[in-house]
Amino acid sequence: MAYKVLDTALTTSTEALYMFVADNEEDIPNLPNMEQTGSETNTRWYAKAGSVVRVVATGRFYTLAPSNKWKALYYMREELEDAIDHNIPIMKQILAEAKVGAETTANNASAAAKSEQNASASASRASESAKKAAESQKNAEAARTAAHDDLQSVTEVKIGLTALKTQTEETCQKAVEECRGYAGAATYAFGPDENGVFSFFLNQ
Repeated sequence: MAYKVLDTALTTSTEALYMFVADNEEDIPNLPNMEQTGSETNTRWYAKAGSVVRVVATGRFYTLAPSNKWKALYYMREELEDAIDHNIPIMKQILAEAKVGAETTANNASAAAKSEQNASASASRASESAKKAAESQKNAEAARTAAHDDLQSVTEVKIGLTALKTQTEETCQKAVEECRGYAGAATYAFGPDENGVFSFFLNQ
């Protein structure tokens, strides 16, 4: 069990940025950090945050975090990388289909909103038409009432004229009869008038 310094950088009089290699993970607590210089004689400096160690037994990498703790760096195994490479075209296809689906959904939503707007406009026009129809019906009722009143007035005038005609005819007939009576009873005379001209005179 041991570790070894592979490289250093950014070295000062008290600390350095290290690159270590260790046999296994049990060697990690013995590595230098920001508070200890380590158990090996060639690690006399404190380790800076960002220092890295590779564990041979597991193939994993660790880095010294600002919290002064060695944190595992996660990586993908080769078979996982191959699987991802294999699935990239499928993932792209899925994303493309999802994009098309999203665009279709957006278009459908837009069409639905437009249809709703058209329906609202149609409902408004229908309401206006119904209002105009009700007003027309009201005007028709008023015209019908006025026509009925006018017809009644005409009938009354006609009745009055008929009565007046009858009365006039009776009066005229009476006058004619009186004239006939006068004519039948009248006598005529022939002689000079006040101017000395001979004329017929009606004797009363």
